Amino acid sequence: MSKLRGMTPKEGQAIEYVQKLKNDYCKNSHLAILIFDLGSGFANSRLECNHPNQPEALEDARKSIADNLEAGGKPVAILMSSLGAPFPQLEIFPEFRENSEFCHKLNQYANSL
Repeated sequence: MSKLRGMTPKEGQAIEYVQKLKNDYCKNSHLAILIFDLGSGFANSRLECNHPNQPEALEDARKSIADNLEAGGKPVAILMSSLGAPFPQLEIFPEFRENSEFCHKLNQYANSL
């Protein structure tokens, strides 16, 4: 039986997010973190881009993302630690950039990671 059968929509979304992190953010980074707004605070899911066991790292990230989605989390930003960069970079998704108070709280959370 295929692993894809019986997959929930959240699990499908989690696979898409892991692929996006891997393909779009891991090329020149050692860590990519997807940040979620849970309504009552923030949560995150990490993908270790240089993990020696990539299938394991991808599966750990997929599980974490699925858990955060199941908890009602909305992906709002990606924090990446680029190779050679002195500080991690926060990329807030466009639909959330207009809310300055939200962005301030998100920046504070990202700085704590």
